[in-house]
Amino acid sequence: MGRKGFIAAAVVTMLAFAGTSAFAQTSALAVRTRQVSFDNSGNTHITVSVTGSAVGATPLDASDFTVTENGKPVSSLTVKPLFQGQTLAVSVVLIMDISGSTGGAAHAAAQAAAKQFLASLPPTVQVELISFSTNVTV
Repeated sequence: MGRKGFIAAAVVTMLAFAGTSAFAQTSALAVRTRQVSFDNSGNTHITVSVTGSAVGATPLDASDFTVTENGKPVSSLTVKPLFQGQTLAVSVVLIMDISGSTGGAAHAAAQAAAKQFLASLPPTVQVELISFSTNVTV
């Protein structure tokens, strides 16, 4: 597949819903081409984002996609998650106003909300608490 021919061809990337029973009873999934790149071996890499209510219901594989060039299916299709085998680090900074204006019930409500939020996070998320009144404490 030549680079110019590939770019010139209307590359259509779509989910093949008929072959995937997991998606048959859900709303349509939307596929958006994010990036097309080429390597020195002549391989074409297409990065897509898939959105919709069935995302994550089952892992997607090559049988869920059809890629065409000049109206003909492209063979040797490989599909893998964008972050396969990678762990993404997530950090959260929680900033709380502890000045006199948030005393009493407002302060208790803010603390309860912060505790509820922290309890909802996965254990791998790093959290930093910054409180402020007249000075900032880290």
